[in-house]
Amino acid sequence: MEQMDEWSQWIEGEDLFICLGTTMSKAGSKKAFFHIEYEYLQRILTHAQKKGVQQVLLVSAMGADSSSLFFYNQVKGKIEEMARCMDFWAIHFFRPSILIGSREEVRPLESFAAGAGMALKLLGPKMFSKITPIEAEKVALSMVKAAQGTRSGVFYYPSHYMARYGKPNSGHDNM
Repeated sequence: MEQMDEWSQWIEGEDLFICLGTTMSKAGSKKAFFHIEYEYLQRILTHAQKKGVQQVLLVSAMGADSSSLFFYNQVKGKIEEMARCMDFWAIHFFRPSILIGSREEVRPLESFAAGAGMALKLLGPKMFSKITPIEAEKVALSMVKAAQGTRSGVFYYPSHYMARYGKPNSGHDNM
């Protein structure tokens, strides 16, 4: 990512899907986390705007808010604010809860939180639907569906909205 000049020519077309992200522990510090999460996205979005990209579909986070008490959510909120100020025909922010799916690394706290979230879903499916962990695959399907839309503007997709998607090739479209 540091050598953007070497790959930025590949940012072109009508729609830009962005699923870039890291964790605080992987980044190693708040400064490094901000650099990866915010500064990389700022460079990508600025380049995309210059290249005439019309629509941005970006994975953010549940609770994204620049005034949040949590640094992670502050950064995600700042990203959303920055992107909203740019000149795109449509911007879609996908705000998943804990993402579940196969990963290269083990994340014990995230695995615990995902398990607890699934248990809460069993106790009260409607009451806890907004915080229930979601499969990364459903987020991706939601992004593809949103990209096919014809409305301009800024759109937000909370986790429980994306969760309505079935598995691919299931023969039904739940959105």
